[in-house]
Amino acid sequence: SQKEVRDLIAQAREQMGPGAEVPAPAATSGANVDAAADGALTIKVSLSPDISRDLRPEHALFIVAKAVNGPPMPVTVIRKTVADLPLEIKMDDSNAMMPSMKLSSFTLLEMSARISLSGNALPQPGDSVSAIAVVSPGQDEPVILVIDRKVP
Repeated sequence: SQKEVRDLIAQAREQMGPGAEVPAPAATSGANVDAAADGALTIKVSLSPDISRDLRPEHALFIVAKAVNGPPMPVTVIRKTVADLPLEIKMDDSNAMMPSMKLSSFTLLEMSARISLSGNALPQPGDSVSAIAVVSPGQDEPVILVIDRKVP
């Protein structure tokens, strides 16, 4: 929606700092076609109250996309912190870890969110995780990830 686009532009301006120019988005009649072309996904990450009491604002948050039928290596990893929660972000081909493995080149992705107490990108006992959501790159519906369980 237009409100989401305005919110994303405001967020980009905030992250870039004062005096930075953010180009206005091009008017498109087929916004959904554009989203599908670059695998764009809106991801909403939140934290269960049961989990939050054990966490500090500086703990690392990883949002990971892996191909359902593909290599075990993540297609995309976005790193934030617990202080950023709740969070709504956009993930698309520009976030790909390797140019040859873009979100839009896969039919199905497994999305998950994890809070790492150690800051390590690999899951460790005691980390907090969301359930895995299976999504289609470019889908209209946001991906909802609730971090609500501990890694045993």
